[in-house]
Amino acid sequence: MTPSGGPADRAAEVIRRRAARVGGWTDITDRAVSRVRAVGVRTWPLDAVFPTDAGPDTLRVSDAVVRTAVLRELIAAGTEVVALELYTEGHRCLGARVTPGDVSSRRTASVAAGALTAILGTAFGACDVDVVAADRPST
Repeated sequence: MTPSGGPADRAAEVIRRRAARVGGWTDITDRAVSRVRAVGVRTWPLDAVFPTDAGPDTLRVSDAVVRTAVLRELIAAGTEVVALELYTEGHRCLGARVTPGDVSSRRTASVAAGALTAILGTAFGACDVDVVAADRPST
């Protein structure tokens, strides 16, 4: 046993102080996470197809996830995207409309269609993606 104020007591006090500081960060982090989760982001579930034959099961993917995946692919291909809309009918995605900020190419529609196919599992072609020029103010 160490007498009061000995090395073990000092070490225990240091550990308590560190735990209190870390606990404070944990509380702040928990509060931040709960506030972020409380913000309502409205999404729409879109029908998707399992990569394997899963029978009668249903798979739905959030439209926000689909838009993010398409945007990432377009950005990776070097396209500056001003706007991206999904064409839907009920829970079925029919295609997309891409407004590039830079000069559009035929490849823009193909990249977007490939991303839609990859995430939703149904075949999309470049004809399912409308690429429209951004409205630029005249100088």
